[in-house]
Amino acid sequence: LVITMALVASTFELIIALPAHLVPALERRQRKARQKPNEPTRNWFDPLRKLCRIVVKFSLRFRYVVLVLCIALASGWFWYAHHFMEVILFPNSAADEFHVMMELPMGSSLEASSEKVKELEKIVATIPDDELSAYITRAGRWGVDFAVDGERYATVQVILTPFAERTRTVNEIIEDLREWTESIKGITKLVYHIKSGGPPVGPPVMIRVVSPHDTTRTQLTQDVVAYLKGLPGVQDVDNDVRPGKQQVQIQLNYNRLAELGLTAADVAQNVRIAYDGQVVTSARYGDDDVDFRVILQDEARRDTQYLQKLLIPNQQGRLIPLARIADLEISEGIAAYHHYRFKRSTTIKANVDTAMTTPLEVINAVRGHFNVIRDYPGARLVMEGEAVETEKSMMNLLITLLTAVIG
Repeated sequence: LVITMALVASTFELIIALPAHLVPALERRQRKARQKPNEPTRNWFDPLRKLCRIVVKFSLRFRYVVLVLCIALASGWFWYAHHFMEVILFPNSAADEFHVMMELPMGSSLEASSEKVKELEKIVATIPDDELSAYITRAGRWGVDFAVDGERYATVQVILTPFAERTRTVNEIIEDLREWTESIKGITKLVYHIKSGGPPVGPPVMIRVVSPHDTTRTQLTQDVVAYLKGLPGVQDVDNDVRPGKQQVQIQLNYNRLAELGLTAADVAQNVRIAYDGQVVTSARYGDDDVDFRVILQDEARRDTQYLQKLLIPNQQGRLIPLARIADLEISEGIAAYHHYRFKRSTTIKANVDTAMTTPLEVINAVRGHFNVIRDYPGARLVMEGEAVETEKSMMNLLITLLTAVIG
């Protein structure tokens, strides 16, 4: 939009304002010629004017040939740019900050994460002083900008010296660190994230998997992650599904519920009262109202055996143990549920080695490989990040070019 407005203003200046500025100069020249009619005038611009007049006359005389040649030349430029030129509008080579995220096995304590991240700190500390400005370690947290808390996570935020003061790029520094961090034992995942400067365009590759069906979304996420890991130049493939605390799922036996005169709502209500409590009465002490809440004792709420023995009254007033109508399944929960336009989503992120490929090439490869409508009904892929911003910028440049040509 800014470039288009600048071109419109330049056109206005050329058509209206510039002729008005040239009139006084032409009048002075005509007066000088009338005062000295026999004196020859010399102007350095005359040869250029004669050459321009020759070119214009030739172009007008053979206008169709010139038009075809211009179109062929422009087409050749576009063809060469499309096949042999890499488009990277937001390079991260000049970045001065990156993050290293570490994940330990399920059940690891915060103390274990603190001890393990010390190994990563020692490796980061090997960066030369003329390249390393500072580093910050956070145990119990994954990421910096959009962090997820968890005892088995750890993050090291590395701040480098300005790009002009060091000889290596951030990518070269990370590649040097990878050789050392791969030797760290006892971790399940280690991911690098480069914080690029410039506009907030997101990571090089960012794909949202959107689907209301958990099974379809999980399968498509796994397939996309596996495909990205197989592409050359794609690194640090990760998604935002982070394991959370353990959860207890109550799998109801609906036939037994019907036989014993119970409903799923009865079970849910009694379980909620047992663990969240319910206010049954209140008393006034002076100026304050005090509520009395009925709830299971803390030790009972921490033991699933008490949950199996929880008594639920049916329509006849009989107390039915929960174990007779349901099975308890302990599974790993999710730390956070993400949505995109009111639908559950999973975000996949990845870095790109620009010496081997570009974010735009990776996104186009994913688009061409997956037929989401046919193979994953109800799901869709939403492309974001640096690659999509590059597409938008190139489209805006094309629109600007057409506007300039038509204008």
